[in-house]
Amino acid sequence: MKENVSEGGFQFVPIWVPLLFALTLPFHHIYKHLTNFHEPRLQLYIVRIILMIPIYSLQAYLSTIFPNHAMIFDVLKDSYEAYVLYIFLQLLIQYIGGENAIVAHLEAKEKMALPWPYTNFVRPLHLDRAFFKNVKKGILQFVFIKPFLSFLNIFFSAQQTQSEDLFDFKSAYFYCSLINNISVTIALYSLVLFYRATREKLMPYNPFWKFLLIKSILFFSYWQSLAVSVLLKFNFFGDPLDAKNIHKANFYRDSMILFEMAIAAIVFHIVFTYEDFCDWSKTAKPILTNLSQVLSMKDLLTDARSTFVDDEDEEYETPLKEIVHEEDGKSFNIATKQQHSFSKNIRYEKFL
Repeated sequence: MKENVSEGGFQFVPIWVPLLFALTLPFHHIYKHLTNFHEPRLQLYIVRIILMIPIYSLQAYLSTIFPNHAMIFDVLKDSYEAYVLYIFLQLLIQYIGGENAIVAHLEAKEKMALPWPYTNFVRPLHLDRAFFKNVKKGILQFVFIKPFLSFLNIFFSAQQTQSEDLFDFKSAYFYCSLINNISVTIALYSLVLFYRATREKLMPYNPFWKFLLIKSILFFSYWQSLAVSVLLKFNFFGDPLDAKNIHKANFYRDSMILFEMAIAAIVFHIVFTYEDFCDWSKTAKPILTNLSQVLSMKDLLTDARSTFVDDEDEEYETPLKEIVHEEDGKSFNIATKQQHSFSKNIRYEKFL
C-alpha cells in the first residue's frame, strides 16, 4: 500500500516538478544521442553517464513515496553510482584511442610525481602497463563492493540486527559505511592518478568539467546523506528513534536530490552535448540497436575478468570491440570541435 508521507504534514514541496524535468530532459538528450549514434566508441559511454540523472531521480522520488522501502531503491542508485565511475574511465580511455594507446603513452612518460600531500615523501610512480591495470583495479573494486554493501544493509535490516544510525559503532551499518568510504576513496584517487598521467592527451576533450560534474554529484549525494544523519542524531527532526522523523529527514534529503538532478540535467545537456556527433552524411542505425549496445553489461564483465584474472603480460584489447561494430568509413574528430575551449581548462586543472 502506498505510504503517503504527506500525512505527516511535511510534504510541502511539489517534488513531481523537478522529477518531471529530471526525466524528460535526459531522456530527450539520450534520444538525440541514439539518433546521432555515429561515434559509438564514445557515445556508448556518454549515454550511460546521462542515464545517471533519471536513475538518481527515480530512486529519490520512489523513496519519498515508499519510505519503508527506501533501502531497496538505494541498491539501484548505489550500483549505478559505482558503475558511472567505471564508465567515465572507459570514456577517457576511448578519447585517447584505446588501452594499447594509453599503455604506449604511459611507457613514454615513464614516471609521474604523486599529487599533494605525497609529493615530498613518496617516490614518483612508474608509469607502465602495471600502473594502468592497478588504476582499473582501483575503480572496478568499487563497482562490485558498492552494490554488495547495499545488499548487506538490506539483509541486516531485514534480520533486524542493526540500526541505521551512522554513529552506532555496534551496528553493521557503520562498518558497511566505513568500507564503502574506503572503497570510493580508492576509486576516486585512482581516477585522479589516471587523469594526471594522461592529462595532456585528454586536454582537447575538456575532461576536467566532465570529471568535476560527476564527482560533484557523488559528493553532494554522500555529504547530504551524512548531514541529514547528523541532524537526525541531534534531534533536529525530533526523536531520532521515531520512524516518522526518520522518514521526514529522508524526505528532505531526497527532495534536495530531485532539485539537484533537475539542475544537473541542464549541465549534462551542455557538457555531454550530442551536437558534436551530428553528421548528416551518415545513416544512423536503428535506435533499438543502439540502445541494446548501451544497456549491455558484457564489456564490464569482460574487462573485470581481464583486469583481475588474466595474465599480467597479456596485451590489452578494449572490451568495447566485442559489443560495438563501428560503421565503415572515416570517423570525424570530436576533439576538433572541442578545441576552442582547450585553453580555458588549463588554469582549473592544476590542483588535481
